[in-house]
Amino acid sequence: MDYIHDLIRQIRKLTTEEGELPRELIEKLEKTVEDYYDVERDAGGAYKQKEWKHPYTSF
Repeated sequence: MDYIHDLIRQIRKLTTEEGELPRELIEKLEKTVEDYYDVERDAGGAYKQKEWKHPYTSF
């Protein structure tokens, strides 16, 4: 999952000529990356693959 950490780190470093990007935009980009790769952060802050749950297990 190092590539996800690297990608998030690069997103946080994005700037424009006027300065840093708005925090809301950075958070949306991070959420998009997490959704695309289907990952979540664990208690230690590391990314891990989300546990897949079969849609019919609730019956």
